[in-house]
Amino acid sequence: MGCVSGYTKTSKTCSETADHGYSQCSQTADEGYNNCSSSYYNECHWYSPWNCIAGWFCSAWTWISNIVCVAWTWISNVVCVAWNVITTFVCLVWDVVTAIINAVIVTIESLLAPILNAIALIVQFIFAIPILGRFLSWVWNIVTTIVYGIASVVDAIGWLIGIRPEKRLLLLVLNQLDEQRKPVATEADLMASIARMIQVYRDEANVRVLPVKLFNYRTPASDDQSASDDYVVTVSQTGVPQRLDVSCGGSNAASDLGFEGADFQNILILSGFWTNWRRLIGYGAPVCAFSVRSFSGSSDGCSNGPLDDYVLVNFSGAAPDARLPDNATLGKSTILPHESGHACNLWHVDPSNLMQPDDPRTTNLSTWQVMLVRASRHVTYF
Repeated sequence: MGCVSGYTKTSKTCSETADHGYSQCSQTADEGYNNCSSSYYNECHWYSPWNCIAGWFCSAWTWISNIVCVAWTWISNVVCVAWNVITTFVCLVWDVVTAIINAVIVTIESLLAPILNAIALIVQFIFAIPILGRFLSWVWNIVTTIVYGIASVVDAIGWLIGIRPEKRLLLLVLNQLDEQRKPVATEADLMASIARMIQVYRDEANVRVLPVKLFNYRTPASDDQSASDDYVVTVSQTGVPQRLDVSCGGSNAASDLGFEGADFQNILILSGFWTNWRRLIGYGAPVCAFSVRSFSGSSDGCSNGPLDDYVLVNFSGAAPDARLPDNATLGKSTILPHESGHACNLWHVDPSNLMQPDDPRTTNLSTWQVMLVRASRHVTYF
C-alpha cells in the first residue's frame, strides 16, 4: 500500500461516503415529506387552518434540512478529497527524499561493509558469550528498541492522519542442515513463506521486505519484491539436535541465555556476516529466521520478541499443495511473518489477525499493530 495506492483507496472511500451521504439525505427528506403529509396535510381543511400552516412549516423545515444535509455532505467530501491530496503529496515528497538519502547510505555502507561488519563481529562475539554476553545483548536490544521507538512517534502520527510513506525491513533466512547435511526446509516452503511475508508487510504496513545484500538499491517506485534465493543462506555447519529440535516459550528464553542461544548467535555472526553491523547499531537490524525441524509441544515458530534479532521457524508445509484447498496452507506460510511480528514489537491477540496464536490465522493487522511494527528498530526508512 504505497502513496499512490493509498490515494486511490482513500479517494474511493471519500466517494463511497459521499454517495452514502447523498442517499441518506434523500431518504430522510422523503420520510420527512411523508410524515408531513400523514401528520398535517391529510387534516388540512378550511375549517382547520392550523393543520395547513403546520404542514407548510413541516415541509419548509424538511426542505431546509435536506439542503443543509446535502451541503454538509458536499463540504465533507471536498475536505476528504483535499486532505487526501495533501497527505499523498507529503507522502510522495517524503518517498523521494528517502530514496535519495537511501541511495547515498546504501553506497557508503556497501563500500565500508567489510570493515563495519568486521568491527561489529568482535562485539557480537562478546554478545554470544553464554549468560553474561547474552544478557548484555538483551539489554542492548531493549535500549535500541526504546530509542528507535521514541524516534518513530512522528511516523506513527503520520500514519494516523493518512501520511504513510514506505519503510524497509531486511530479512535473512538461515536454512540449517540436518545430521545428514540435508537442508531442513525445502526451497518451495521457504519461497512460499518469504512471499507471504513480503505480501503481508507491504499490504498491511507499507513496509518493503528486502534481502540482505550489498548495493541493493530499491526505491518506493521500484517494482514489488518477489521471493528469491537472495533472502536465503544455507548454514554450513552440520545440524545438531539442540538446534534442530527446539523448545519454545519461557524455556526458549532460558535457552537463549545459555549455550543454545550462544550457538545460534555464533552461527548468525558467521553465516550472516553482512548483518553484524546493522544488528549492532540496532537501526535497520535484519530479522533473521532459522529453519528448525520441530518444536516441543504444538508450536511451529518461536521468538523472544525485541530481545533477539533471530526467530525460529518450522517451514514445513508452507508451500501450496494442489491436492488441498487454496487456503489450506495459509496458516503454515504465515508463521514467518507472525514470528517476525513478535520481533517487531507485536504480541498475541484475538482471532482473525496475523498475531493470532494458532490456525486458522489471517494476515491482517490493526492500526495500532501497524504503528508498533513501523516503530520497530527492524523497520526503518534508511
